[in-house]
Amino acid sequence: MLFKEHIKLARTYLAMHQEELADLADIGTTTLIGIEKGSGEITSRKLTEKSIRAVFEERGIVFKTTDKGFPYIEYDPDKDIIGYLKNKK
Repeated sequence: MLFKEHIKLARTYLAMHQEELADLADIGTTTLIGIEKGSGEITSRKLTEKSIRAVFEERGIVFKTTDKGFPYIEYDPDKDIIGYLKNKK
């Protein structure tokens, strides 16, 4: 399950602007802004969630949730198939 907090955390970690993520996920910036302002769990189309998830996962982001249900992320350089962070420096 992907939460709005996952998206904000991952974008911040990767220093990615909303416009960049929207473009990479092939969704509208307005859609992304709406998701990030939403109530938590992404309730929009599953295709939108899959697109957003794929953008982050190919950049090494792993989505997790604590035992108490709090979303957090981890970065796994072995899963960063496009070398995103290395290319940002």
